[in-house]
Amino acid sequence: IAAGAVGDGKVGHAELAGIDGAGKTDEGGPVTIKSGPVVLDGADLSSLLTANPGGLRFSRFSWTNVAITAPDKDTPATAAGGNLYTINLGALTAGATFDGSIPLKGAMSIKGLSVQPPTAAVAGQQLKAAGYDKLEFALDFASTYDPATKALTLDHLTINGANAGSLQLKSAFGGVDKAAFAGGGNERTLALLQGTISGVELGYVDAGLAAKLFGLFAQQQGKQPAALQAETVAMARQVVPLLLAGAPNTQAIGDAVARFVARPTSISVTLKPKAGPIGFVDLVGIKDPATFFAKVDADVKSAS
Repeated sequence: IAAGAVGDGKVGHAELAGIDGAGKTDEGGPVTIKSGPVVLDGADLSSLLTANPGGLRFSRFSWTNVAITAPDKDTPATAAGGNLYTINLGALTAGATFDGSIPLKGAMSIKGLSVQPPTAAVAGQQLKAAGYDKLEFALDFASTYDPATKALTLDHLTINGANAGSLQLKSAFGGVDKAAFAGGGNERTLALLQGTISGVELGYVDAGLAAKLFGLFAQQQGKQPAALQAETVAMARQVVPLLLAGAPNTQAIGDAVARFVARPTSISVTLKPKAGPIGFVDLVGIKDPATFFAKVDADVKSAS
C-alpha cells in the first residue's frame, strides 16, 4: 500500500498494488479474488466521520484486472464443469470534478466485465439455450451539473453487450438544488422532489440479441423463429397502440416498433413534455397512459 498527501481526512493519492485473497461462503464453498492495482486520487474522506457520509469526494478511482470465482450453492462441485461462477473485470474507472461538496462533472467507465456461470447451473443452461456461454458488458457514463441554473444532465449512459446490443440513455433535469448533493438526508429528498425533467432519449442498436431471443422463445413454444417473429410483428401493430392510448401518434409508434421487430437494427424513443419541464411530483401523480400522453410527446423511430 502506498499513500501520499494524507491529512485531516484527505488523501492526495493512495494505491494498493493488488489483491490476492481467498475465503469461504456460509456453505463452505471456495471464493477467490485477485486483481491489479486499486488507485484513489484527490479523496476527501472526512465526511465518513460525520453524520453526512454522502459527502465523500474523490477526483479519480480505478481498479483493474479483477478476477473472482464463487460457487453456485445449488450446483454440486462434482457437476460437469464444476460449480464456480467466474467474474472478470478489465477496468473500472471513475472521475469527478467538485466545487466544494457539489459535483459538477461525473464519469464512470467499465470495460471487460464478464460473468460466466457454471455450465451445469440453471443460469448456465439458460444462457446456453439463448446462445451464450457468458455475459459480457461494457458501460460508459457521464453527467454534468450547473448549480447556478440548477440543471442536471445525464450526458449519456451507454451499456454494450457483446453479441447482444447497445443501449443508450440521455436525459435533462432542472430545478435540482445543490442541497440534493450536499444536504442532509431530508434536505436531499426535498431538493430532489422539487426537480423537473425536460426530456428523455432512449436508443437501442441490436447486435444479435433479438435473433437469439426469437430462437429461444420459438424453441420453448415449439415454433419456427421466423413464424414467431411474424406473429410478434402483427401483435406489435395491434397491441402497442392500445397500450399507448391517449398518444396522438399511437399508430405510427406501433408501426415503428413492428418494423424493428421485423428487422432488428436500431430503435429510438424520445419523450418531451408538451408545455415545459414536468415536476417529479407531477410525474408520480400520473396514473394512466392517457394522462401521461396529455402532458408528454412521444416519438419512436426505427432504422428498419
